[in-house]
Amino acid sequence: MKKLTYLGLIGIASIALTACDTSGGKTWDNYFQIDQSQYKVTFNDLRTAYVYEAEANQKGDVKALVVPVELKNYSADKLPAGREGTKEDIEKAIFGGDSSEDPEMAWESLHTFYYKSSYGQCNITGTVTDWYYIDLTPTEFSKTYGTDSLVAEISDYYRKGEGKDQINLDEYDANNDGFVDLLLMVYSCPTGADNLSDSTFWAYTTQHSNPTAKDESGNPTQEALDNPFFSRYWWASYTFMYEDGYYENGVHKDWTNTQIKNNEAKIDTHTYIHESGHGLGLADYYSYDYDGGAPMGGVDMMDNNVGDHNAYSKALMGWISPYVPTGDAKITLRPFETSGDAIIIPAREANWKEHSYSLLDEYYIIQYDTPEGLAYDDGLDAYAGNYPVYYNVPGVRILHTDSRIGTFRNDNGKKVFGQYVSKPWLNDSSYWSDFAHDNTPSRTVNGFNLLELIKPDGTAFTTGRADNSCLFQTGDILKDREMNTLNPYSDPLNRQNYRLGFEIEIGKMDENGVEIIIRAVEAPAE
Repeated sequence: MKKLTYLGLIGIASIALTACDTSGGKTWDNYFQIDQSQYKVTFNDLRTAYVYEAEANQKGDVKALVVPVELKNYSADKLPAGREGTKEDIEKAIFGGDSSEDPEMAWESLHTFYYKSSYGQCNITGTVTDWYYIDLTPTEFSKTYGTDSLVAEISDYYRKGEGKDQINLDEYDANNDGFVDLLLMVYSCPTGADNLSDSTFWAYTTQHSNPTAKDESGNPTQEALDNPFFSRYWWASYTFMYEDGYYENGVHKDWTNTQIKNNEAKIDTHTYIHESGHGLGLADYYSYDYDGGAPMGGVDMMDNNVGDHNAYSKALMGWISPYVPTGDAKITLRPFETSGDAIIIPAREANWKEHSYSLLDEYYIIQYDTPEGLAYDDGLDAYAGNYPVYYNVPGVRILHTDSRIGTFRNDNGKKVFGQYVSKPWLNDSSYWSDFAHDNTPSRTVNGFNLLELIKPDGTAFTTGRADNSCLFQTGDILKDREMNTLNPYSDPLNRQNYRLGFEIEIGKMDENGVEIIIRAVEAPAE
């Protein structure tokens, strides 16, 4: 495996830019770099308004408490690697090294992935506890108990100091909000155990339904700071650690129980990494409707669990500070995997920085993909034998997002949209705020996707799997186009002609970077 170099650690502020060219009286330096401290509203402002009380840090230290859960009839002693062997594999999967450091690893641990993906800014560490036994079969657990009840039980167990591990929960609240940053539960039965057809024994991330760690003013109580509660958690089978399998003479094979027992099986973390993306706040980018829709083409960590996070995801989490053109501009992007270089082009406004200046808006985001770093392994062959192959040639990826905020209310169990707003809705307790749009048609507003891949012909990807042909190459041009014009906001924020407002040309490209040529386009006549 090729090693990821840490160009990003030198500082994303050193993004390479094309020198100003004033030939012919034209200047190409009309851009600015995002200053995250000046955002008018942030991703976490939205996430912690009504729906979620707690969020882990996305930058700095994130502390995870990992609890292996043993269910009745699925003794940890009878797992292929045994009780202690499986716990050791979990420790390696979550907090261990990558495959260059540990030959038992197939790729990255959860820790090394997020450290590299964030350019050294997200450091997930923690502890794997002893097995926690539940005297319920999977069927009984699914029908009479559930993960929310389990989280409440585990919370009570550790908050009362009953765990023989002697866990001090205040060590797992790195951002001091009164909640353990992340609770990761790995269960001892396979997915779909006891032939259950429901979704209990799969992999998912959610929040404990009744966190009580804040006072009337919304501040953490002293009790919660001293002894944090549980909130965000994910739940996944131990079997996901071995789902990648291996290739022999070009044929994919699954690991056998004997290979797992003998430590021949490589430990894989793709699913755990995906679920931890949810733990940090990211949405799924695939469709739940099983309608064949695939706005991202399956090629993303938050879509089909492959490769790296894209520039939109990393911008939301504060790991990168993209450039934004205000007129004609030439910007050279270095390889995204190692630099974090990106460009955001918002919908036409008189002054986006003055009026919106938030990632919770509609815009295009551009990155230069190369088959290096975290992108390398999944570009060689299909993860687990059937997942999409990641992009494995250099090219420019352009994504379109409509991340506007909407207000919602509950109408007899149905989530009903109110209106678009420029900041989280705080004036009426019967409403809450969330992303207005989703990549699942039945969950989105006005039919708009949250995030979609734009193809070199200028159209959005819709179905199937994306491949190398979806990347822009030298000479490709993305023309000016209309954006999502339906009710941009209740207050239009001085928008002028709701369009992209720019033409984007892909210039010279090599292993060091690609020149992006951006030309402002005059608004069409009324």
